[in-house]
Amino acid sequence: MRILFAAMHFGYVHGGGEYYPMHIARVLKSQGHHAPIFCGRDILRPLDPVARDFTFHTVPIFYWLREVGERKQGKLGLILRSLHYLVYAMGMFLFLVTHKKSFDVIDAHDVISLQAALWAKRFTHIPVVVTMHGRPQAMELRLLRRVDATISVNEQYAEELRKDGYANVSVVPVGLDLDVFKPGDQEKARAACHVDRDIPLLLFAGRLIPMKNPLVLVEMMLEVKKEMPSALLWIVGDGVLEGEVRREIAKHGLEESVRIFPHTAPANLATMYQAADVFVLPSFVESFSMVALEAYACGTPVAITNNAHGFSESIPASTFEAFDPKSLSDFVKAVKKALKRSRKAQEQYKVVQDFSWENRSAATLAVLKEVAK
Repeated sequence: MRILFAAMHFGYVHGGGEYYPMHIARVLKSQGHHAPIFCGRDILRPLDPVARDFTFHTVPIFYWLREVGERKQGKLGLILRSLHYLVYAMGMFLFLVTHKKSFDVIDAHDVISLQAALWAKRFTHIPVVVTMHGRPQAMELRLLRRVDATISVNEQYAEELRKDGYANVSVVPVGLDLDVFKPGDQEKARAACHVDRDIPLLLFAGRLIPMKNPLVLVEMMLEVKKEMPSALLWIVGDGVLEGEVRREIAKHGLEESVRIFPHTAPANLATMYQAADVFVLPSFVESFSMVALEAYACGTPVAITNNAHGFSESIPASTFEAFDPKSLSDFVKAVKKALKRSRKAQEQYKVVQDFSWENRSAATLAVLKEVAK
């Protein structure tokens, strides 16, 4: 098949919405399918995608408009973000109209790519599938009425759509690279990370954006260190709240206890998971959480928001700690309980065996083939 995977910020954002199509496209490409990635390319900075082993189709964008827009409040921020989205959508529309015989189906992974694909469909008649990485909002709900199929990464969002009369809704959860994210020797991992074995190590990985609730990590550490003064917190990621997180760390004198690392390669992240005593994720909401699944596969005890729908649907509740992300005391309690859990790495790895990207790609391909008939 000739499948175009569209992910607007594939070239600049390292999140689940970018890794998901990357893995699916990579597997399908290895099976002989034509599976390029479509994304925006900022005219002022080089492309920095989560992977480079793809054929890329790009359109010029002004990514800085999005970055500035996210930092501005009110109408100015809205105008800047809207201009950024419009430039990309028009570019994708024109690309599809001029390449209407090049693809059998489009799999859109964000609402702006979806809008552009549906605009173009009037002229190209290329079927459009959308993969939802979050609960659809008002604009997306209107667009979903016009797609040929919808893929949700969790059952809860899919069932909500079905109850509202949306047809052809499938569930394909996130996957794992089981050769990378697997149990390892914690002492060796600690040595690789230069952390003494007797020091409690907490780990967070993800974008530093409001939805991920990263500021509460500093508050949590202040409480944890009352009982475990030597405890460390490693934060892996970046985002619009990085500056504020750093200021909070400095404000409370935690520079020696809390470190922020930039986005890193999967193999390095796997070593960090293996070294950590607990992985923490205080997001206000997660459609699934790829990073929590990765940590769990590595055998790391997990303390995660009780709003991580796909994770809680797929992983036995008795094997992780869930908490209310709006309650600091609940968060701290969950972290302490997770720290006391005995490490059951092989048992956790066994739970995730059907999460391979090969399985997820087969399920996605079945949906794409059906709409492209």
